[in-house]
Amino acid sequence: MQSSIQNYHGVPTLFVNGEPQVAMAYITYVDKAARYRSFGDAGYRLFSCSVCFGDRPINALNRAAAMRHGIFEVKGEAHFEYFDEAIQRILDAVPDALIFPRLNVSPPAWWEEEHPEECNDIGFRGGPRRFCVASRVWREATKDFLRQFFAHVKKSPFLEHLVGWQVAGGNTEEWLSTDLAGGQGPASRQAFALVSPDDQSPEAYRHFLNVSNAEAVMELAHTVKELTDHRLVVGTFYGYLLECPFWASIHHALSRILRCPDIDFLCSPASYSARLKPESGWPTMTTIASIQHHGKLYFFEFDTRTHLAGLFHDALPESCPPDAYTEPIWQPLPSEQATLNALRMNFAQQVALGVGSWWFDMWGGWFDSPRIMAELKLYLIELQVFMNKNKRSGVARCAAFLDERCYANFDDPLHRPDAPHAARMALLHSGIPWDLYELADFHEVADRYRMVGFIVPSPTDGVRAAQKWCDDHGVPYLEFAEGHCSEDPRPVRDFCVSHGIHCYNDEGHAVYVSQNLIALHARTSGAQHLKLPRRQQVIPLFPSAPAFEAVEIPLHLQCGETAVFRLE
Repeated sequence: MQSSIQNYHGVPTLFVNGEPQVAMAYITYVDKAARYRSFGDAGYRLFSCSVCFGDRPINALNRAAAMRHGIFEVKGEAHFEYFDEAIQRILDAVPDALIFPRLNVSPPAWWEEEHPEECNDIGFRGGPRRFCVASRVWREATKDFLRQFFAHVKKSPFLEHLVGWQVAGGNTEEWLSTDLAGGQGPASRQAFALVSPDDQSPEAYRHFLNVSNAEAVMELAHTVKELTDHRLVVGTFYGYLLECPFWASIHHALSRILRCPDIDFLCSPASYSARLKPESGWPTMTTIASIQHHGKLYFFEFDTRTHLAGLFHDALPESCPPDAYTEPIWQPLPSEQATLNALRMNFAQQVALGVGSWWFDMWGGWFDSPRIMAELKLYLIELQVFMNKNKRSGVARCAAFLDERCYANFDDPLHRPDAPHAARMALLHSGIPWDLYELADFHEVADRYRMVGFIVPSPTDGVRAAQKWCDDHGVPYLEFAEGHCSEDPRPVRDFCVSHGIHCYNDEGHAVYVSQNLIALHARTSGAQHLKLPRRQQVIPLFPSAPAFEAVEIPLHLQCGETAVFRLE
């Protein structure tokens, strides 16, 4: 088995044994409630599953216990059967499945208890003190666990089905700090004193904590690459620059991750910031254009709450108290039609951005509807068509940049500036496609665009230098500055249109556009319009209807409804 990420018709694409793959997968946390067979019957062949080294709960924010046994949870023992059973469950249902397991490398409780000096100063809200990502001792111990684990994997009968690995860890498996204070402990202070002897400022320390997290992920990814003979793709959760705009998330060293040859794909959930207003659409959590610029594949984790989404306690009462995971964000959508609207919006995002995805059936049974499964089957069929189009690259003529170092300027570890969310919503509803980048890529890509924007939670020298470049080269730009930034899309739209940028919709709805697709997600009910830059053949996909030619597509959608069209 061999896998890689290659440029295919303009976007990074997953290849397995030399063949491009439709990157839409399925995963669940609750093995006994997995719907592998249903997704296999719908044509899905790409799957993931969660495998843990340790036995701690994955989320420090709630009181739920661990959902599964950890391979190394008993000192001196290695229970690889937990991995074997997880893979076998998938293959029993889908014998030709291609699997990229999520490998949670957070250590077992016994290791943390034996190494208090390698842990954070505090546990979140009085919880146990967790490993410090800056700890050299922890990194070496984890690499030893990895060596033991892959020695077993190399002897397993599943090798022909394993197409990659996702290195997970930290809070919620997403490398967020477990203390929500940036992962501070004796190990982080000692390492900081060594690497930054001339600058011991708080700002430098905050930035160091983010860099240390990235370096830990890169080091472990390198180990996995070596242990798999550099034949399989390796990825991770990382880079939530826009969704986690507080420095203690320690996700703000993306530029280093993007230059790491051992990391092939990055992933994140679809944004949570608009989940309670699904009609708004979901802005992305990270700077996807930067990820693609560096030749890496991005995966959306579509943990879409369907109308069938139950609560964690109902699925695993032995792990979850009745009053945990009950906030509004966990509640189901009100109807099957509302579910289809959200799923179509997810699908349109994936095609328009040229990325991958997996459906996260979190507690199981969230997609148990013949109508939903029929729709998810159609997505695979359509993705195969889109994947083989000659031009899959985006159509954006505008790009927005954010400097990852800006968050280190804030003292409060959990301070969330308003600019990242407000800017994303304004851009999303402007009717104009925007590419989103981390600032380190500015000078490599800026001349591709007719105008740019800067999302500025706090000023930095990097932003000032980029703005000077724009002034010197006559490139118009917008600034979405903290305290002066609104979700109102009209100023963005007016500025873009005044500089000759085509607007696909001027009514404030979320629009997703690529060379071959256009979709509108209705923010309000009533008449809407999509305006194409030229007359084209339009094929309505969702809802399906006969093809027609048009330069303008009139619509009449209900609030939250999504209409998706293929363009020829």
